[in-house]
Amino acid sequence: MVILSIVVISSASIFSNKFYILAYNIVLLPILFNRGFLKVKFYLPIIWLLVNILVIYSFSLNVEYLRFSTSIITLFLFPYFILAICRESYWVLFEKTVFYLSVVSLIIFPLNILFPGFFDYLFTFFRGITDDKFYMFFGQETYWTSLIYVHMDDTYYGLFRNAGFMWEPGAFAWMIILALSIRILRNGIKFDKFLVVYTIALLTTLSTSGYIAILVLFSGAIASKQKFSYLFTLILLLIIVVPYLYEVDFVGGEINAYVESYEEDFTDFTSSGFGAAKLDRFLFAKYQLIEVLKYPFGFGIYKPSDIDSMWNFVGVNGLSDLLFMWGVVGFILIIYSLWRFFKVVSNKRHSNMLYLALFIGNLMMIFSNPAATNPIVYFMIFTPLMEFFQKRNNINIGYK
Repeated sequence: MVILSIVVISSASIFSNKFYILAYNIVLLPILFNRGFLKVKFYLPIIWLLVNILVIYSFSLNVEYLRFSTSIITLFLFPYFILAICRESYWVLFEKTVFYLSVVSLIIFPLNILFPGFFDYLFTFFRGITDDKFYMFFGQETYWTSLIYVHMDDTYYGLFRNAGFMWEPGAFAWMIILALSIRILRNGIKFDKFLVVYTIALLTTLSTSGYIAILVLFSGAIASKQKFSYLFTLILLLIIVVPYLYEVDFVGGEINAYVESYEEDFTDFTSSGFGAAKLDRFLFAKYQLIEVLKYPFGFGIYKPSDIDSMWNFVGVNGLSDLLFMWGVVGFILIIYSLWRFFKVVSNKRHSNMLYLALFIGNLMMIFSNPAATNPIVYFMIFTPLMEFFQKRNNINIGYK
């Protein structure tokens, strides 16, 4: 079940498209009947329905039955079915699976760098299971996925970034940060093989947000100890690491580029394969926020190109996407559910400092990825809403 969910979450293969997800749900349904349904607070699906009804009425849009149905299947039913079947074991197995896939990536990735021609050749074997979007929109010529590892060529993300099992390196960094957060919550922060593998794997992604997020995680874990020696270590770590990180081109240089493009309102009309201008993360969030201020009820399944009065830009910002899709009320409830997620998956009580660090670190990864339509966010959102997790959490940890 966990492996199936990760195949869908990875978004690199044909097995993550909506038709396969529908088939998975059909297969999972009798298993769920046998296992037993779990009660869940259904206010989010109800809000989703209202958001879409309101936007159709407000902008006189056509009813997109197929698009709405696939969003229900992908964002709600699939995460619910998997969580209801696996229950508490899901997140434990998820973390272990990400760990082993990270180990696999650390074995294959150096070989990928040393023998790029051979890995380009493997395209002929794995092209059949790789999603067409990487060739149609992203200009990848020899991109492929084997489900456990993704190979990219130099035409888009670059040969020297490790994408692991995810569709691109930043998304792999996101899964590493999430898995590391779960391990810290359940086992504490320990200098063991898990910490070493996750840290090294994250370094190979060359992900700006990933580097900053893991620094936030470590800082929160150290600060939560509330001992002078730990706090001194934290201050020393920040003094040494932060200036060095800022000097790295893909960290400090990228941050400066974001600030400059935001101030200049820079739009790239050449690098998008979607027939629309491309904006960076901050500028894309700015334009989405402008539309939400005009209409705060959310746009649901509808995109800017569906509405005549709106711009037609593309960009990546998972948080502003969630706000744009769900509206202000839905977004607030989603953020609250994400906060609750970290308390629910923990098997012991931790300080609020640690919870806050994990929460912020993961929000950073959601911010920098197209997270709003990826099922992993809804796995996280649904977890604190499901009866089993609520009861286990209240009994074992004492949260109300």
